[in-house]
Order: sequence, then C-alpha cells, then structure tokens
Amino acid sequence: MAKNEDDLPPCDRKIFRKGEHIATLDAEPEAAERWVKAIAQRANARVDWHYFGGRACVKFLGNAKSRSRVFQAIEELADFLDGRILRSFGPSDPPPKSFLPVSSFNK
Repeated sequence: MAKNEDDLPPCDRKIFRKGEHIATLDAEPEAAERWVKAIAQRANARVDWHYFGGRACVKFLGNAKSRSRVFQAIEELADFLDGRILRSFGPSDPPPKSFLPVSSFNK
C-alpha cells in the first residue's frame, strides 16, 4: 500500500510532456492511481496523472476517437473515484456526474 505519490510509478514521461490536461481531481494518490488506470483500461487509451498544486492532474495522449472513449470512461466511472472530479476539460462533452462547478465553492 502506497503512503504517498512517491511510492507510486511516475507519470508516463511522454503523456506528461505532450498530453492534454483533461481533468483535475481532488483525490489521494492511491485513489487517483486506481481510477486513472481504470479509465485508461476502459477507454483503451493512454491516460496518466501527476500531482500539481495539491491536485491530481489527469492527462491524455492520443487521437480524437480515443479522446472520446476517455471522456465516455470518465462519465461511466465517475462514481467509482474515491475523491472528486473538480473539473473536466472536454469542450464539447458534458461534465461527469461528480463535477462540481467553481460557484459551489463560494457558498
């Protein structure tokens, strides 16, 4: 069992450098790792994550078809994340069920 993100495998270097930031999560390292691996497997796509500013930044690398599969997988698996999806960056895709708009933090 990993105690922090340093105990988990690093983000795939190519995805980290060239990937598209598709979501931001409020999740512990192990939860982010499990969920992102499930997304990648469900979508059959290159997806990984890294921490930045205390948040898990999910990145994707691939073509438009695999991108669509990734957003479909995010929607299907949103309820299985032990944490919250703070933001999804798909311009034409509806946000996942657990999406919280920024205005909800101002209450």
